Amino acid sequence: MENLRHWMDVVAGPTPMITEAVAPTGLVKAYHATSPGVRIDKIIPFMHLGTLKAAQDRGKQWRSPSIYEFELNVVKPLRCRDGHGAQHPVAGMIEWLETELKLKYNVVDELLMKCRADQERGIPESLAGGRAIASVLRKRGYDFLWYENAIEDPGSISWMVIDPSHVRSLGII
Repeated sequence: MENLRHWMDVVAGPTPMITEAVAPTGLVKAYHATSPGVRIDKIIPFMHLGTLKAAQDRGKQWRSPSIYEFELNVVKPLRCRDGHGAQHPVAGMIEWLETELKLKYNVVDELLMKCRADQERGIPESLAGGRAIASVLRKRGYDFLWYENAIEDPGSISWMVIDPSHVRSLGII
């Protein structure tokens, strides 16, 4: 629960957490840095992507990072705040979606049950229920969350994937 409160404080803050986006739409290039030797074989919901400089900044924590290039087909993104340092627990996202998208109680209950089931299977709190939440957002037509990056390449736009079918890997650069 402490992670949830931290996430709500850092990401949601005093302003509304999500709003209809005024972000680039159409085809957008984005990048992701990983530790050396880590392969990205599959795009997953809530994967973070940003500018090349943001990926290079993020990659500085490793000696020889792998930087992947992607093409995003952005159709209907939602805006959120950069919660760098927060663990983004999915339970917090459910509470946030309930408020912002006015989800019905049965949808919220189903998401919480899926989140708990994922946790019981050993999936970390920061990922538990992510597929279910992405599904709810996709059903409402959203394909990405976007935010103004506060840490890596400050001021640039970064993305969290909601609909992996809108992402095409262009490989390691």
